Amino acid sequence: MSLPTQQQYERTERTREQAFHNQLAAAPLSDRQEARADYTEALEAMAALELGRHTGREDFFDRVIDGIGHVIAGNYGIAAYLMVREALGNKRMNRAAYLGTMVAAHEFNCPADFARGAYTSLSPVQQASVNAAFARAIAEYEEAEAQEAILRAQEEEGA
Repeated sequence: MSLPTQQQYERTERTREQAFHNQLAAAPLSDRQEARADYTEALEAMAALELGRHTGREDFFDRVIDGIGHVIAGNYGIAAYLMVREALGNKRMNRAAYLGTMVAAHEFNCPADFARGAYTSLSPVQQASVNAAFARAIAEYEEAEAQEAILRAQEEEGA
């Protein structure tokens, strides 16, 4: 038996990732509602901290911020990593929303439609605050990617 090619491996992992999201969407309604409530609370805490207010729920904020880092770093698997990198590389899509749904899925077991519901339940000011936090995370990712590209170019010149 031979090892799978990189393409076969990635395809298999993407199938597993999609199955994970399908499983979340098919979970009992009470589980999905609980996950949405937790994610909503996390977004509210995130918005409050962005606005300089402390809610006592910074643990939820940390789960979102840590989740962003984990998703971008590939800590949830190669498929989630590749999907997020593709989304972050596409400036024509709502990258913050995509990143938010991936964090909601992997950190809170919250399906995408319930994650969108959590976001839309926020006030416009809270939404703007959450958007700013996600935009900062995306900008940090882009800066790190640019730095890596510079280092790779320097290594190729030196080689």
